Amino acid sequence: MNWRVITRRHGPSLGALFGLVYLAATVQAGCIHRLLYYGIPGLQVEDLTSAWQYPDFPDEVEVLQDFIQGGTNIGDQFGSLMEGFLEAPEIGFYTFWMHSDDFGELWLAPDTNPEHVVRIARVPGWSNTGEWQRYRAQKSAPILLVRGEKYFLRVLQKEEGGGDNVGVEWQRPDGTFERPTPTLYVQPYIWTAATLAIARRSPASGDESRQGLHERLSAAAAQLLRGPELAAVAADPQAAMAGGPVQGQAGDHAGGTSANHRRGEEPRTPSALPVVLGVGGEPG
Repeated sequence: MNWRVITRRHGPSLGALFGLVYLAATVQAGCIHRLLYYGIPGLQVEDLTSAWQYPDFPDEVEVLQDFIQGGTNIGDQFGSLMEGFLEAPEIGFYTFWMHSDDFGELWLAPDTNPEHVVRIARVPGWSNTGEWQRYRAQKSAPILLVRGEKYFLRVLQKEEGGGDNVGVEWQRPDGTFERPTPTLYVQPYIWTAATLAIARRSPASGDESRQGLHERLSAAAAQLLRGPELAAVAADPQAAMAGGPVQGQAGDHAGGTSANHRRGEEPRTPSALPVVLGVGGEPG
């Protein structure tokens, strides 16, 4: 079952941002968020990523709770972004595919750091829902993933007109195809209550800029990835957002920041086997 949170913009505002903070605090592992940006013309993914709304001011957030596949026929002249931490259920080589209408890109990092993403597949035109082999570029090279490790995943889609769709599938090391990939293996990567909780402890001045706020929260998120407060805040996000005490033990949970302003300390990276992303990232 999927659902949407509307975060309508009225010019640059932090309202949508803090709506995402609450969303990420209340929906944890087992889903991914699809951020929708309306009123952006063009077919190319770059038309989305160069727009002023991207990534901090989406119009809506679609919460995908079953598969890494968004709703279809939403509208025209919009783009979408999905980001999350993918956890491999077994060790071995995985092959990824994507479909989208219109252009789309699939990115993966060899660790949890968004700065390390490599494009592994793309749709250089359009494809139908479930049409995984229209273009050779829709398919990735085999990629080695380690069981229990997390990998940063990003899915971009740009729609100009007509039908629209976006989704991801993979083939697991045992040969099983999962079409599309279940969100069971994903944890969303968005501003979290944990980030806000640390930011709350160092109040900003009244004239802090939006970029300053992003940088402060980003640094807090990076700090939190290393700190023992992590599971405590995740266990009681309502208290964290309200400024109250939180209870819990240290654990493994991922916080996030916006794609344009990821700053601060580098998050932890796995120390297990290397991930093979292929020469140049994506197949020819």
